[in-house]
Formats: sequence, C-alpha cells, structure tokens
Amino acid sequence: MTTDAPPPPPTPELTPDVVAVQDGVWFLDKLHPDTHALTLHRSYWVDGDLDVDALRAAWHAVLDRHQALRVTLPTVDGLPARRIGPARADAFTMRDVRDAAALAPPGDLDAGPLARLAVLRVTPRHHRVVLTAHQAVADPASLSVVAAALSSAYAEAIGTAAAAAAPARRDPSSDPAPARVAPLPADGVRPADPPPVGTSTTADEVAFDWGPRTRAAVQALARAEGVAVPTVVLAAFQVVLGRHRGEDSVTVALPYDLRGPGREAAVGPFSTLLPVDCRLTGDVTFRTHLRRVARSRRDAERRRRPFPRLVRAVNPPRSPDGLPLCDAVLAADGQPAPLRLAGATVRELPSRAWALPVDLLLTLAPSTATLAGTLAFRADRMAPRSAEGFLAHLRTLLDAAARDPDLALADLPLEDPRHLATVVRAADATADAPPPGRPVTALIGDRAERFPEAIAVRGEDESLTYAELVTRASDLAGWLVARVPVAGRAVALRLPMGPALVIASLAVLRAGGHLTWLSPGDRGDRARTVLTELRPAALLVAGDPAEDPVAEWYRSDQAAPVLTVDPAPRPVESAPRPVDPVRFPAEPDVRAAAYVAFTSGSTGRPKGIVQTHAALAQFATWLARTGDLHPGARVAQWAAVEHDPALCEVFAALVSGATLVPVPDRVRVHPERFLRWLDRERVTMLQTVPSFARELATALEGDAAGPARLAHLFLMGESLTADLANRLRRTLTGTRLWNLYGPTETVAASVYEIVAPVPGERVPIGRSIPGRQVLVVDGRDRPCPAGVTGEIVVRSPYAVPGYLPDAAGRQPGDAPFRPLRGLPPAAVATAGCYRTGDLGRRRFDGELEHVGRRDQQVKLAGHRLELAAVEAAVAAHALVADCAVSPVTDPDGLVSRLAVFVASRDGADWRALVASLRAHLRRRYGPVGHRTAFAPIERIPRNVGGKVDRARLPDPRAVTEHGRGTGRGPIENAVGRIWAEVLPAAPGDGWGDFFAAGGHSLLLVRLAHRLAERFGVDVPLRDLMAAPTVAGMAAVVRAVTAGNGDPTAGGAPGAAGQPRRWEDEHG
Repeated sequence: MTTDAPPPPPTPELTPDVVAVQDGVWFLDKLHPDTHALTLHRSYWVDGDLDVDALRAAWHAVLDRHQALRVTLPTVDGLPARRIGPARADAFTMRDVRDAAALAPPGDLDAGPLARLAVLRVTPRHHRVVLTAHQAVADPASLSVVAAALSSAYAEAIGTAAAAAAPARRDPSSDPAPARVAPLPADGVRPADPPPVGTSTTADEVAFDWGPRTRAAVQALARAEGVAVPTVVLAAFQVVLGRHRGEDSVTVALPYDLRGPGREAAVGPFSTLLPVDCRLTGDVTFRTHLRRVARSRRDAERRRRPFPRLVRAVNPPRSPDGLPLCDAVLAADGQPAPLRLAGATVRELPSRAWALPVDLLLTLAPSTATLAGTLAFRADRMAPRSAEGFLAHLRTLLDAAARDPDLALADLPLEDPRHLATVVRAADATADAPPPGRPVTALIGDRAERFPEAIAVRGEDESLTYAELVTRASDLAGWLVARVPVAGRAVALRLPMGPALVIASLAVLRAGGHLTWLSPGDRGDRARTVLTELRPAALLVAGDPAEDPVAEWYRSDQAAPVLTVDPAPRPVESAPRPVDPVRFPAEPDVRAAAYVAFTSGSTGRPKGIVQTHAALAQFATWLARTGDLHPGARVAQWAAVEHDPALCEVFAALVSGATLVPVPDRVRVHPERFLRWLDRERVTMLQTVPSFARELATALEGDAAGPARLAHLFLMGESLTADLANRLRRTLTGTRLWNLYGPTETVAASVYEIVAPVPGERVPIGRSIPGRQVLVVDGRDRPCPAGVTGEIVVRSPYAVPGYLPDAAGRQPGDAPFRPLRGLPPAAVATAGCYRTGDLGRRRFDGELEHVGRRDQQVKLAGHRLELAAVEAAVAAHALVADCAVSPVTDPDGLVSRLAVFVASRDGADWRALVASLRAHLRRRYGPVGHRTAFAPIERIPRNVGGKVDRARLPDPRAVTEHGRGTGRGPIENAVGRIWAEVLPAAPGDGWGDFFAAGGHSLLLVRLAHRLAERFGVDVPLRDLMAAPTVAGMAAVVRAVTAGNGDPTAGGAPGAAGQPRRWEDEHG
C-alpha cells in the first residue's frame, strides 16, 4: 500500500500545513486541467516611462528572494514531488499590444513557471503589467508581498531611493470562521437557474455597492454584538443560501491565513478554507444565529486545520464539479499594496476571476464608508441577472436583520413585500375569463346552424357534418332518456375515439347527464375501479357486451345497465324515439356537471374530479382561440380517451367549427407514419406529450418530412426539456410550440407559454391561463420570492372543491383543496384552490418554472434528485426510445442506487449504450452517475395520462450493476486488483466507495496513474472521481478504451481498438 508522498526538506516558508494545502491545490489542478480556476492575478496600468529591463531584473530579484515562486510540482509515481529551480527567463514576458499571449496564465505544475510577470506595451508611454501566480505557490496575501518587493527591487534597479510600502495585512479578527462541519447538501447553490449540462469552471462577476446607510446599519449591529462586519454578512449570506436551496443546513467556506505571527512577509500557499456549517431553523432569531456564527469563528481559528486534512477527516461525498463540504465562499479583502514604479504613475485595474472551483464567491471590498464588493459565480450555473437578483435578496435581508435582529429567520424578507404583491396581482387572471353563459352543446349547435355542411368529425370509415352530428346526437339523447334516468347522472362511454364517441358524448350532455370516458382497450382494474366509484346510470359500449369482459362484469356482477351503440352510430335495440321536452332539457345549466375525469392512479386509487359545463366551455373556447381554430382548421385527436385533455381537444374543435380528425391506432405510436398522416390529413393543431414529441423530432431529424400545415403543437402532461424544445423548433420551423402545465383538478391546464429558443435546461411553463391564478408559495402560504422553490398552487373559479366520494361514500382527503391562509373571505368564495404537490420557482426574469414533485424526489449520495429529470437525461440519448427510473433502497430504507429501465432503438448495441449512458449521467450528475444500474425492457408501462406506471415496472432490486445480471468482467477484476494495491483493503463488491474504503484525493491520482499503466490510456481523473466504485471505474475505463465517441474518451492515439483486444486476451 502507498500512502502520501514524504514531506520535502523543511524550508523557512514550507510548513506541514502548507504542504497539505499545496497537495490539495495540486489535486484540484489535476482534476480541472486546462482551466484557470486556480490562477491568481493582478493587473496594473502604467502611465509614463517604464524601464522594461529594470523591471525584468527586479522581477528576477523577487524570484531569487522568494523560492516558493520557483517551485514546480511534477508528478512522480502518481504523487506530487516538489522541485525548487532557478528563476526562468520565460517567467518574464514583454509583448506588443497586438500579442495578447503575454497575458497567458502560469505554466503547468510539472514544468512551470508558476509565477509570471507580463508587460504589454500599448504605446511607448503606456503599459499594462500583469502579475499571475498559481495557487500552488502563492495566495492573495502573497501577491501583496510580491507587489511591494517588486516595487523596492525596481527602485533599486533604476538607482532611485524610492521605497515601497509594506503590504497591508488584514486583521484576522475581521474575518469570520466556522466551528463545526457536516457534509454539504450536494444540490449546490444555483439559485433560480437550471442545473448545468456538462461542466465548466469559467467565471463571471457582478459588482455591488450598497452605500453608507447599509454599512452603518450593519456596523451598528456588529458593534452591538461585538463582532466584525464580515461576520454579520456571513450570517445573512447563509440565510439567503438556505432559502434558495430549501435547506436548513448551509455551508459557507472562509479563507484563512496559516502564516501566524512574525511570518507576514512569507510567500506561498498559506491560505486555506474553513467551512462553516450552520443550522437554520425558522424560530431562531437573526441575533441568535449571528452569535452562533461568532462562536464558530473563534472555535475554528483555534483549530487552524488545513482544508485538505479536514476533508480527509470528515470524508464527505466527493464530486468532480466542486469542492467537498462547501460550494460557496465569503472573502473579506485586505488592503492591497500598490505597485510603485519610480518615474511612472501606476493604478491597479479591477481583477475578475477567470474561473472558480466553487459556485459562488462573495468578496467584500476593504472599505469603511460603504458596503461593497463582488459576487463571482460559475457562468454555467448562474446567469448575471440571477446573480444580481441574489445580491438584491442578500441586501434586503441584511437591511431587515440590521433594523430588527430579533426577527425570526423565517420572517426575514428577501424581496420588498410591495414587489411581491405586484407579482401576485400580475399572476391573477381569475377575472379574465368570466363563466360562460352557455354550455358547449349550445356553442356546437350555433356552429351547426352557421356551417351545417362543414365536416365536424372525419373518421376512417365515416365523416360527419355539423348538421349530422347535432341531429344524430339529439336522436340518441331521446333514445337514452327513454331507457335510463340520465339527467343529473353520470354516463360512462367505453367507445373508441371516432364519430360514435363524439355523437354519444354530445347526446349525454344534451340529455342532462355528464360524461366519463373509458378506454375500450383497458382490460385491467382501472375501468372496474372507476365504474365502482362512479356508479353511472349506464355504460355505453360498441358491440356485444358479452365480448367485453368489463361490460359483462358491470352488467352481471353490478346489475347495472349496459347499452350498445353501433358504429353507424344508431342504437341497436330500436330506432330512435322522439325527444321528450320535459325529460330532455334543450340546454344544460352551466353550473351542472359536464364530465367526471379520474386521476391516473399513479399514487393510489384513481380519484374522481367533477367539472361543470362552465369549466368545460371556458377551457374549450380558450384552447380554440389559442390554437387558432376555425372552420377549415383540423385538429388531430391524439390524447387517450381516459385522459381529460382528450375531452378538451374534442370540444375545442367542435365549439370553433373546426374538423376533428381522430388518429388511427395503426399510426398513433409510429412516428414516421404519424408524420405522414398529419401531412396527408392537413392537420393544423396537435396536442401530445413530450415523450412522443421526442420520437417525432428524431424522425424529423432523419428522413421523415414534416407536416406542412401544422400551425400549433401543444405539449403537456410531462416536463418539456430545453433540448427537446430546441430540437422541435429546428425541425418544425413553421409550427408554433406551446408548453402547457396544469392539474386535472383545474381543467387540464393552468399555465401556458409560447416556447422560444431555450438557452438553459428548463423550459418555462408560462403565465396563468385566463380564469386562473398560479402562485408559488412556501410552507406558510406566503408567495415565494424569485429564485426560491415552493409549491405550485392554482386558484380558479374552475377548481373543483374536492374529489368525488368513493363507493362507500367516503370523501378522499381535502388537504389539496384547502384555501390559502390569509386570503379575504371574498377571494375564497369566488375561486377555489388546489395545491398541486408540484414544486415550482419564479425566475429572476419573471418566468415560472416547474421544478418537479415532492413525491418523486429522492436523496442519493447526498444529492437530491428528481426521477423525472434523470429520465429526461437518459431519454435525450439518440439510441433510447423510452426509459424509466426507479430507486433501490437498502435495509435502512435509504436510496442506495437507481435502476434505469431502457427501451432501446433497433440496432443499438446494449453494452456500448450502457457505457455511453453512464458517462452522460456522470457528467450531468457527478457522483450520482456511477450509482446507476441499467436493464433492457421492451416497453415502458404508462398509464392513461402518458406517465410512467412505476407499479408495473420490474423489481428494481433485481437489476445488477451490469444490467443483465452478469458477474464482474476482466476489466472489473483488474480495477479491483489496482484498488488493493493503493488502498488498505480490497473492495468488497462493485458498489463499495473508494473514499469510504480509505481513499483520498492523492491516492485517487495514484490509482489513475496505475490504470494508465495497466490499460495504456489516460483515464480522466474527474471521471474516476464521479464514479468512485470498482464498477463505475471499470465503466470509465471501458468507455475510454472503447473510443466510443463519448466526450470523456481520451488516451493515446489508436487506443480505440485496444479494449476489445485487452478483454479478449485477459477475459
């Protein structure tokens, strides 16, 4: 077994603590090669005469004096070796303004130089001087020391008596510090912005200046509590981060100087990070929280533990995308020493971070007159507008806490209440759609009078004009009321989509009944459950009920009426009878029930939802208007008949005079055929789910031709990803794309959005549909500020007051329909309320996002995951037709891994597909990516709403790490043997964690070195860290050596053919 590299010979500037810091920086450099996340720099503008030769000599004098600047860290046997060499000529560069290469960052750790001075000549009397150093050899305070030393050396070189001021040292007591440390919740900061695709450490930055009033208020609180101003800011920073994350445990790291007394002029990597982990509970006041932070600072300063040693002791989950234990840093700048160049005027230019190893870096400027600084952030994880909004939240909370520190943390505002009130009003469209005065039956009758010969329904075997539709529906209505008491009762229709279903539906409504649609293909328990709960007046079927097991069960076991409707459609038993005007009202009351929709039952038994004629008419007319439906427009009826959007698209077509075109079963699940059918039928509007739209996009990206007349595509029922939205926009250039969201309890949808090009990961779900108010509220029913996740709540006069009682008369729980607290009685009376259970967030640009569901979130390896998001990431692969993800729990009930069921496309190589998917999930989710097991499946089971029916998936516990139940292969065995060489003990199984088994960052580099020797390729360190198990690392090796085109593939040229030969020779 190999342990850490032996310590180098002691030098005046190299203590064991510094060695630990340097080792940690060396590892981060290996983890993020070719980035500038570990580069420090200062830039100066020089106006006047500059003696470049004297400056070069002065720089070399500084290098001779401070040997830390001449250190290189070459890798020897997988570990860092420290070398101190002479000052190199290329440590100083002089270039013309046209050659920006002079501003290049320091060299690599193996060769150096790791500290450079570059001079860029703009004009003979104007220059830019840039000082850069790698954090392996210097820290921010070192640059101040170096600037002062360079000033003195330059003065000596040109023969003047100018002396440079000593570097200003910040007072250590002004910096906050922590007391206790716990593993970081791995969700990260990323307020109000989508999670990244891929990984980048490139940084952006916004500046802030909150003025003397905020400074004075914070200073007064700090003085009253006996703490420094940065400590107050830290306490507020933690609270804001906690609110944005929805976490009550937040970690912020603070730079800490390890020099100690008498070593102020030392140069080297003396700065470490001290993580602060605080618990945030709503009943704690800000004053109490602040005192806890101050106490934590004192405790941490006494420990003086370098960050790498702390990580090794705590052993938290690691991710290649950031630092363990913390992803946010608060730094209080010391007063920088100016660079003095005799004979010239020098001013320091603002320095922006080139890259960051953490998500957020909040830096406070050294001013006593104002509270100012910068917020640097990873550009792939936050937009500048979001960063500005985050700072605005921090200032608002800080001002409120300074005014009244005895407020509870939960009561501290992030936004001005007046602004939140404006947002709430803007979302309120409840008054924009007053209840219609006429039901859909009357509106369809109007269309029949104006356009009697227009085609209402185009079936495969028969087309109906509007005149025929209304006439046949009236005949059938009279026939129904003569046989069963329809008025005020439910009637279940178990008919295929087509003219018969449309006529029968209109007949039931004309007869005063209300509808429930059942799929004729459902032979399982759902139809029986619905009929048992509903107890309809009659069940209408096509054909002989004896040949339909559900109909026969209902007629015989339940002793209920079952009536047959022929495809013509005409009642089989007798000819239509005249309508009885007493028993057959001409126009139903809009307050009466129109239909009963049932939930999918994915979380238990299906629950009935009774909607009124007013609700149906309002939504149908809105959808018709939004989809530009009119006589001549053609609507594809694609949604499953048991899903309430099917009702809405049918009646949207009919109230507008458009033509409804049911999709034939032979084409509805075949993308290429379906696209040809859309074009042939001249369809102008289609409503479908994103999972099927993905199939259409794939077909369109191939050889399939797009439907020429499709003007509107509505997507709902599932989350729409940015990748799919952008693909659809590229392939359907003449089609307007709509994203709809909403629960069945408020009529199909509640918000809508025209999809524009999407730069991030999530597609906004839009604004409230008329007649609705969609809000995001916290646990106290208060509107959430921008960037803060809460529950999506819909208020609407069309929201149902509760679910239909079950067969025993029991009322399902009414908690989802509880009115929002604090609403005036009038608001409660005019609009119902439905708590969706979905998580949402208002972005800083005002757009509303759907984040996921509480009941579909799992915690894995410290990461909070949305199963639907993982499914979307897998489904984005070109060779994946469909997929589903199920969690696998251990005996303690904790999620230990994910089982991914994949329906692959024809011709896909399973092993290559799994390797590619693993690599993709590692890049997307870091350490979670290796805790996945894949299994092939012919078809993903879905319920009537198009959602994954997880109860019908195979047992996820039976899915092995290799996906087909196979044992460990030769690569796994080889990786296991290498583990045993570098770790105290061999791995017990393929799922054991490298770090939990005694590994640490330096040993991971050594392991990567051994893997490169064994397999002949360079294995990316970040991929190994993202997959720290034997199974995960073997998958990484297999992907790299296979050269399968994955971005993570690397290694020597020609390695693509090696793995198969290696496995053949060693298997």
